[in-house]
Amino acid sequence: MTVDADGEGTATAEVTDAKGLTVTTDSEGTASADVAALLPVDASAEGTAAVEFGIDASADSEGSTSASATMVGLLSPVATSEGTASVEIQTFAPSGMFRSGSGSSFGTSPAQITGWAPDTDNYPGSSLSGSDLVVQSAGEGVVLSASIRFTASLGGRTIILRILLDGVEVASSGAVTVSSGSGTIVNASVSGVTVEAGSLVRVTAQASQSGMISSANDSASYVRVTKP
Repeated sequence: MTVDADGEGTATAEVTDAKGLTVTTDSEGTASADVAALLPVDASAEGTAAVEFGIDASADSEGSTSASATMVGLLSPVATSEGTASVEIQTFAPSGMFRSGSGSSFGTSPAQITGWAPDTDNYPGSSLSGSDLVVQSAGEGVVLSASIRFTASLGGRTIILRILLDGVEVASSGAVTVSSGSGTIVNASVSGVTVEAGSLVRVTAQASQSGMISSANDSASYVRVTKP
């Protein structure tokens, strides 16, 4: 758009949506232009964007030239340099418990293994609900593991160690023969588990013969909820 003023005339232009505007004046004329342009700027996330709006105003002879620009609209810029981005990082807090007492002997039906203490030295924040280990953090790809020493009053008997998450069996050792004397360490584990904060992990044992096998008072025995 071009507006000319000759002699002592005055040229004015008000534009609300324009890509180019030229206002010229000769001699003693006065040229002015008010520009209000809607500038849509595509954006995502959070940030700041700078838009440079250039105005070239020139005057010949004794004339005067003025120009003003007003930008109106919604500006939601992409932040590429001075933008601000926020990232929420969630960390997984593992849990653990260890044996702190001897349990009674086991029968031929699954029974909970009791006598635990929270392992707060290795897994700060660990806690128990009864003899269940409390999961501290929600997460995916979690590993539940148990390693428990059992002793037998007579060799040749077997034990099955199971891990339950909120009452549902998720891992089993299968039948393991327990030796007399120092006993046998039995392991069970499962990986790739999805857990919720506050979920409960329980371990049970089932013997092939009642009254022959018990869990040892061994602080090296443990139940853990960890993430690789």
